[in-house]
Amino acid sequence: MKNKIYFENKNFKVFLISYLLLFIIYNGYIFIVDFPIGWVPVIINIAILILVIVRYHHLKNVLKIWSGIFLIFFPLLQVISKLFKFFLGGENFYEVDFLMALFFVIVGTIIFIMTKTIKNTFNNLSS
Repeated sequence: MKNKIYFENKNFKVFLISYLLLFIIYNGYIFIVDFPIGWVPVIINIAILILVIVRYHHLKNVLKIWSGIFLIFFPLLQVISKLFKFFLGGENFYEVDFLMALFFVIVGTIIFIMTKTIKNTFNNLSS
């Protein structure tokens, strides 16, 4: 018995692959410009892209963990800290950093919610 997944919503699959490719390119640029911090996200995103392409049977759980931690939790902490620094500390407000973190929270929430459209299928292999 071989367990694979399929996407009920094909637009979500296209969105996910496109987002991962863009994120790999973005993190690759960060890797080239600022060497020490860019290689870990590149490896993680390439691994997740490979899991999407091969339709790994635990992809739903992997996407929930990845989007929950790296696309919702950490960027949400950045958004909150930037707002605290702005309102309480009187520091300058860097809109680009804030908007990027907010973008990651929104995309992460979309991915987290849309993982419910990923379904498992069981194929019997007669050998």
